[in-house]
Amino acid sequence: SESFRPFLTGYITLLISQSVSLTVRDPSADGRLAAVRMNRIEHRNDPKEESTEESSQDELIIFALLGALNDGINLFDLYNTDKILHLAMVAVSNDYSRIGLASELYKLSIEIGQSVSAGAIVTEAVSVYAAKAAASFGLETLNEIVYEEFELEDGFKPYAQFVKELGDHRTAKLMARSLKPE
Repeated sequence: SESFRPFLTGYITLLISQSVSLTVRDPSADGRLAAVRMNRIEHRNDPKEESTEESSQDELIIFALLGALNDGINLFDLYNTDKILHLAMVAVSNDYSRIGLASELYKLSIEIGQSVSAGAIVTEAVSVYAAKAAASFGLETLNEIVYEEFELEDGFKPYAQFVKELGDHRTAKLMARSLKPE
């Protein structure tokens, strides 16, 4: 929706502004963007992202879902660290899919996290594919929400009507692992 775009644009701008996000461009296609891995470093004392009075209904639902997914889990304490690499999102152009770009960006992100002394890596996997990729790099599920059962404070289930459209993408998962050397 139109009201969702300012939120998304602001969020992506924040992610790109951090030096831990990655892009892949095709030099043979005039530098065309092939893939993006958006990451951010979170510190123990960073202020929490919250919705605002100007937030759209879409934003409020996303904040509520992510809040519920993270509810009661203090990753900083769990992994005994003051710094976490948050894998926010990845996108690969259809023209460059199935050649391993997403996996390479995952590997590079982990290396970046280790190089900046992040003690853990975390992601909210909102699709089957994202969860499989995270699991293949050792991230474990800490919490899981079934979309059609997710309920807002007023009892409304915003995703219940989209069961058919969700297909195999039935859950959102909070997934993480330590980045500390064993």
